[in-house]
Amino acid sequence: MYVIYRSNIDDSRTMYKFYWDNGKLQGISFFKDNLKDGLWIRYFDNGSLSFEGYFLNGKKNGIQKTYFPNGKVSIIEKYKMDVKTAPSFLYDSNGVIVGIDK
Repeated sequence: MYVIYRSNIDDSRTMYKFYWDNGKLQGISFFKDNLKDGLWIRYFDNGSLSFEGYFLNGKKNGIQKTYFPNGKVSIIEKYKMDVKTAPSFLYDSNGVIVGIDK
């Protein structure tokens, strides 16, 4: 299920909220002119954070973080307009860095 919100302050963006079948929040997404724009957040069905990242005009822009179901960070990446601008940091499920992807 999803719910669409339209801001009274900034009507150029639309916010979508998606829900798991168990009623917990699955994600929050923003669109502008039908393109990803702004903060995107995703959750596992247990309620823990699975992804957070920023988009601008449909492209990855800024820090992108992916998480394990236990809440620990899995991957951290940095982008500017869909181009990776820094090495990716890879972690194990205990939060220990296991690699750097250049």
